Amino acid sequence: MRTVAVIVWAILQSQPGMNISRAHRYAKVIRAETKRARFDPLTVVALVHHESSWRPGLVSRDGEDIGLGQIRARFFGKCRSDPSPVKAPGKGCRAVRARLQIGTYNLKRVVTALSLWRKTCRKRTGRAMLRNTLMGYGGLSRPKQNQWCGLARRRGRWVRQSTPWVVERIIKRRRLLVRRLAVCRGRCTAYRSVQRRLTRLRSSRR
Repeated sequence: MRTVAVIVWAILQSQPGMNISRAHRYAKVIRAETKRARFDPLTVVALVHHESSWRPGLVSRDGEDIGLGQIRARFFGKCRSDPSPVKAPGKGCRAVRARLQIGTYNLKRVVTALSLWRKTCRKRTGRAMLRNTLMGYGGLSRPKQNQWCGLARRRGRWVRQSTPWVVERIIKRRRLLVRRLAVCRGRCTAYRSVQRRLTRLRSSRR
Protein backbone atom coordinates (compact mmCIF):
# COMPACT_ATOMS: atom_id res chain seq x y z
CA MET A 1 0.00 0.00 0.00
CA ARG A 2 1.33 3.43 -0.96
CA THR A 3 1.95 5.86 1.88
CA VAL A 4 0.40 9.32 2.00
CA ALA A 5 3.85 10.80 1.34
CA VAL A 6 4.24 8.72 -1.84
CA ILE A 7 0.81 9.82 -3.08
CA VAL A 8 1.62 13.48 -2.35
CA TRP A 9 4.89 13.02 -4.26
CA ALA A 10 2.97 11.54 -7.22
CA ILE A 11 0.44 14.40 -7.21
CA LEU A 12 3.23 16.99 -7.17
CA GLN A 13 4.91 15.21 -10.08
CA SER A 14 1.75 16.11 -11.98
CA GLN A 15 1.13 19.57 -10.51
CA PRO A 16 4.34 20.89 -8.87
CA GLY A 17 2.78 24.22 -7.95
CA MET A 18 -0.01 22.74 -5.85
CA ASN A 19 -0.21 23.85 -2.24
CA ILE A 20 1.20 21.11 0.03
CA SER A 21 -1.84 21.28 2.29
CA ARG A 22 -4.21 20.60 -0.62
CA ALA A 23 -2.00 17.81 -1.98
CA HIS A 24 -1.93 16.24 1.48
CA ARG A 25 -5.72 16.48 1.77
CA TYR A 26 -6.20 14.85 -1.62
CA ALA A 27 -3.61 12.15 -0.85
CA LYS A 28 -5.35 11.14 2.39
CA VAL A 29 -8.67 10.73 0.58
CA ILE A 30 -7.07 8.76 -2.26
CA ARG A 31 -5.26 6.46 0.15
CA ALA A 32 -8.34 5.77 2.28
CA GLU A 33 -10.63 5.17 -0.69
CA THR A 34 -8.21 3.04 -2.72
CA LYS A 35 -7.32 0.95 0.32
CA ARG A 36 -11.00 0.15 0.77
CA ALA A 37 -11.47 -0.59 -2.94
CA ARG A 38 -8.10 -2.35 -3.35
CA PHE A 39 -6.83 -0.06 -6.08
CA ASP A 40 -3.34 1.32 -6.60
CA PRO A 41 -3.46 5.03 -5.67
CA LEU A 42 -1.12 5.80 -8.56
CA THR A 43 -3.89 4.76 -10.96
CA VAL A 44 -6.11 7.52 -9.56
CA VAL A 45 -3.27 10.05 -9.70
CA ALA A 46 -2.58 9.17 -13.34
CA LEU A 47 -6.27 9.36 -14.24
CA VAL A 48 -6.77 12.78 -12.64
CA HIS A 49 -3.55 14.04 -14.25
CA HIS A 50 -5.07 13.27 -17.64
CA GLU A 51 -8.69 14.26 -16.93
CA SER A 52 -8.21 17.66 -15.30
CA SER A 53 -4.55 18.33 -14.42
CA TRP A 54 -5.82 18.63 -10.83
CA ARG A 55 -8.26 21.50 -11.47
CA PRO A 56 -11.27 20.80 -9.20
CA GLY A 57 -13.51 23.38 -10.87
CA LEU A 58 -12.96 22.15 -14.41
CA VAL A 59 -16.12 21.52 -16.48
CA SER A 60 -15.90 19.91 -19.92
CA ARG A 61 -16.84 21.96 -22.97
CA ASP A 62 -20.18 20.18 -23.34
CA GLY A 63 -20.95 20.75 -19.65
CA GLU A 64 -21.29 17.01 -18.94
CA ASP A 65 -18.12 16.17 -17.02
CA ILE A 66 -17.05 17.87 -13.82
CA GLY A 67 -14.11 18.15 -11.48
CA LEU A 68 -10.85 16.34 -10.89
CA GLY A 69 -11.94 13.03 -12.40
CA GLN A 70 -14.36 14.58 -14.90
CA ILE A 71 -17.33 12.77 -13.39
CA ARG A 72 -20.48 12.77 -15.53
CA ALA A 73 -23.01 14.55 -13.35
CA ARG A 74 -26.15 13.21 -15.09
CA PHE A 75 -25.56 9.82 -13.45
CA PHE A 76 -25.54 11.15 -9.86
CA GLY A 77 -28.24 12.02 -7.35
CA LYS A 78 -30.89 14.51 -8.44
CA CYS A 79 -29.27 14.89 -11.86
CA ARG A 80 -30.36 11.36 -12.78
CA SER A 81 -34.01 12.39 -12.84
CA ASP A 82 -33.45 15.95 -14.05
CA PRO A 83 -34.91 16.50 -17.57
CA SER A 84 -32.07 18.87 -18.49
CA PRO A 85 -29.06 18.22 -16.21
CA VAL A 86 -26.68 20.27 -18.36
CA LYS A 87 -28.49 23.13 -20.08
CA ALA A 88 -31.11 23.91 -17.42
CA PRO A 89 -30.48 21.86 -14.27
CA GLY A 90 -32.94 22.14 -11.41
CA LYS A 91 -31.98 23.12 -7.87
CA GLY A 92 -31.16 19.56 -6.79
CA CYS A 93 -29.02 18.88 -9.83
CA ARG A 94 -27.20 22.19 -9.44
CA ALA A 95 -26.28 21.14 -5.91
CA VAL A 96 -24.89 17.84 -7.25
CA ARG A 97 -22.85 19.65 -9.89
CA ALA A 98 -21.48 22.08 -7.29
CA ARG A 99 -20.51 19.26 -4.97
CA LEU A 100 -18.62 17.48 -7.75
CA GLN A 101 -16.38 20.55 -7.95
CA ILE A 102 -15.19 19.87 -4.39
CA GLY A 103 -11.91 18.02 -4.91
CA THR A 104 -12.12 15.53 -2.04
CA TYR A 105 -15.71 14.56 -2.85
CA ASN A 106 -14.91 14.15 -6.54
CA LEU A 107 -11.98 11.85 -5.73
CA LYS A 108 -14.27 9.61 -3.70
CA ARG A 109 -16.63 9.36 -6.66
CA VAL A 110 -13.69 8.55 -8.95
CA VAL A 111 -12.64 5.56 -6.86
CA THR A 112 -16.26 4.43 -6.49
CA ALA A 113 -16.74 4.58 -10.27
CA LEU A 114 -13.50 2.68 -10.92
CA SER A 115 -14.50 0.01 -8.43
CA LEU A 116 -17.97 -0.38 -9.96
CA TRP A 117 -16.54 -0.63 -13.45
CA ARG A 118 -14.02 -3.24 -12.36
CA LYS A 119 -16.87 -5.34 -10.98
CA THR A 120 -18.98 -4.76 -14.10
CA CYS A 121 -16.12 -5.73 -16.42
CA ARG A 122 -15.47 -8.92 -14.49
CA LYS A 123 -19.15 -9.80 -14.38
CA ARG A 124 -19.84 -9.10 -18.06
CA THR A 125 -16.64 -10.33 -19.68
CA GLY A 126 -14.67 -12.26 -17.08
CA ARG A 127 -11.85 -9.75 -17.38
CA ALA A 128 -11.09 -6.77 -15.16
CA MET A 129 -7.59 -5.62 -15.98
CA LEU A 130 -6.71 -1.93 -15.65
CA ARG A 131 -7.27 -1.34 -19.36
CA ASN A 132 -10.79 -2.81 -19.19
CA THR A 133 -11.69 -0.78 -16.11
CA LEU A 134 -10.47 2.48 -17.64
CA MET A 135 -12.37 1.75 -20.86
CA GLY A 136 -15.56 1.40 -18.83
CA TYR A 137 -14.83 4.52 -16.76
CA GLY A 138 -14.29 6.51 -19.95
CA GLY A 139 -17.74 5.62 -21.27
CA LEU A 140 -16.39 3.20 -23.86
CA SER A 141 -18.91 0.44 -23.18
CA ARG A 142 -21.91 0.04 -25.49
CA PRO A 143 -24.31 -2.53 -24.01
CA LYS A 144 -26.72 -2.38 -26.97
CA GLN A 145 -23.90 -3.43 -29.30
CA ASN A 146 -22.75 -6.06 -26.78
CA GLN A 147 -19.51 -4.18 -26.16
CA TRP A 148 -18.17 -3.99 -22.64
CA CYS A 149 -14.93 -2.57 -21.25
CA GLY A 150 -13.03 -2.57 -24.54
CA LEU A 151 -14.26 -6.02 -25.56
CA ALA A 152 -16.82 -6.98 -28.19
CA ARG A 153 -18.76 -10.24 -28.30
CA ARG A 154 -18.17 -11.99 -31.63
CA ARG A 155 -18.96 -15.59 -32.53
CA GLY A 156 -19.41 -16.53 -28.92
CA ARG A 157 -16.18 -15.06 -27.59
CA TRP A 158 -14.87 -11.74 -26.39
CA VAL A 159 -12.57 -9.95 -28.83
CA ARG A 160 -10.32 -7.09 -27.75
CA GLN A 161 -10.97 -3.71 -29.36
CA SER A 162 -8.29 -1.12 -30.04
CA THR A 163 -7.29 0.93 -27.00
CA PRO A 164 -8.10 4.67 -27.34
CA TRP A 165 -5.22 7.10 -26.87
CA VAL A 166 -6.97 8.45 -23.77
CA VAL A 167 -6.68 5.13 -21.96
CA GLU A 168 -3.15 4.57 -23.26
CA ARG A 169 -2.05 7.93 -21.84
CA ILE A 170 -3.40 7.13 -18.39
CA ILE A 171 -1.73 3.71 -18.35
CA LYS A 172 1.58 5.18 -19.56
CA ARG A 173 1.40 7.91 -16.91
CA ARG A 174 0.89 5.33 -14.17
CA ARG A 175 3.82 3.26 -15.46
CA LEU A 176 5.98 6.39 -15.48
CA LEU A 177 5.13 7.12 -11.84
CA VAL A 178 5.88 3.52 -10.86
CA ARG A 179 9.27 3.65 -12.62
CA ARG A 180 10.19 6.99 -11.07
CA LEU A 181 9.23 5.74 -7.65
CA ALA A 182 11.29 2.57 -8.09
CA VAL A 183 14.35 4.61 -9.07
CA CYS A 184 13.80 7.10 -6.27
CA ARG A 185 13.16 4.59 -3.45
CA GLY A 186 12.58 7.43 -1.02
CA ARG A 187 16.02 8.95 -1.57
CA CYS A 188 15.53 11.37 -4.48
CA THR A 189 15.46 15.09 -3.86
CA ALA A 190 11.80 15.53 -4.88
CA TYR A 191 10.60 12.85 -2.46
CA ARG A 192 12.74 14.14 0.41
CA SER A 193 11.38 17.62 -0.25
CA VAL A 194 7.82 16.27 0.05
CA GLN A 195 8.68 14.59 3.36
CA ARG A 196 10.15 17.81 4.77
CA ARG A 197 7.14 19.86 3.66
CA LEU A 198 4.73 17.34 5.17
CA THR A 199 6.68 17.38 8.45
CA ARG A 200 6.41 21.18 8.59
CA LEU A 201 2.70 21.00 7.74
CA ARG A 202 2.01 18.53 10.55
CA SER A 203 4.06 20.57 13.02
CA SER A 204 2.13 23.73 12.19
CA ARG A 205 -1.16 21.96 12.96
CA ARG A 206 -0.19 20.86 16.46
